[in-house]
Amino acid sequence: MIVTITLNPLIDKTLFVDCLQKGVISRTSRKEMVAGGKGVNVARVLKNFGVPVKAFVMLGGHTGKLLADLIRRDSIPLIPFWVKASTRFSVRIHETARELNTTIIEEGDFITRDEVRRLKQKALAAIRRAKIVVLSGSVPGANLATFYRDLIREARKNKTLTILDTYGESFLHGVGASPFMVKPNRAEYESSTGKPLRRAADYLAAFQHFHDKGIEFVVISLGEKGLRASFKGETFVVKPPVVKEIMPVGSGDCLIAGIVYGLTRNFPVEECLRWGVAAGCANAAVWPIADLSRKQVERYIPLVSIRKV
Repeated sequence: MIVTITLNPLIDKTLFVDCLQKGVISRTSRKEMVAGGKGVNVARVLKNFGVPVKAFVMLGGHTGKLLADLIRRDSIPLIPFWVKASTRFSVRIHETARELNTTIIEEGDFITRDEVRRLKQKALAAIRRAKIVVLSGSVPGANLATFYRDLIREARKNKTLTILDTYGESFLHGVGASPFMVKPNRAEYESSTGKPLRRAADYLAAFQHFHDKGIEFVVISLGEKGLRASFKGETFVVKPPVVKEIMPVGSGDCLIAGIVYGLTRNFPVEECLRWGVAAGCANAAVWPIADLSRKQVERYIPLVSIRKV
């Protein structure tokens, strides 16, 4: 069983207009709402791939009930944790004439100390029998900065693999607990360490930085340029094919889902990376967000270039 953890989910609402003009009323041609949040996206793709998965999601208020309905609509097994603060919205305006997106994302609301205590208890129970735990996205408030770290420590006691995909303080704390895998992008690594990533030697130093902390699998994502990765001392440069982007949002989550799929099938690390990059490509080329089939991803598998360095 795979468990994804999403502490700062959102309802991802897209409004389609012909062309957005400031200061005037624009009318939509259509609208879509999907369950959002990085861990929810990972869970959706894994469910589509036939991998047993559950999504642990923090929810609150009327918007939380709506998000829970959207998750269940996608047939994703849900482990909800309810708080007083309302679940947030993300509103995207898609201009069809220019294929341009403008997105406004609400900040997550603060949760109480008692809620944090109960949240930790329920999350620990949820991951107790998991094979892999994916800890994805931001956390709503400083009182949750060490939450991922604490879950990673407990998961290690049960030999559960943990994958950390966050940023800021929660990333720094989580790295210190030695998860199995981390997936910063270039900007997140540079901001967390103060070190640039420009040359091949910089990437080797970055990999060693994480390996020295007991992290076996390091993936540094580079967007449309692919990624660089290191697994137990072997390093890889992975490049995707060129695709016509329709909606790249969620491609990083699909990358993780593809890698997790490979891990559940005991694929060699090269194949895990190939599936991850292919899933990211497939997501960028279609609508809606992070809702892929294996068949869609398999089209890109032979087009992904992997070089061991």
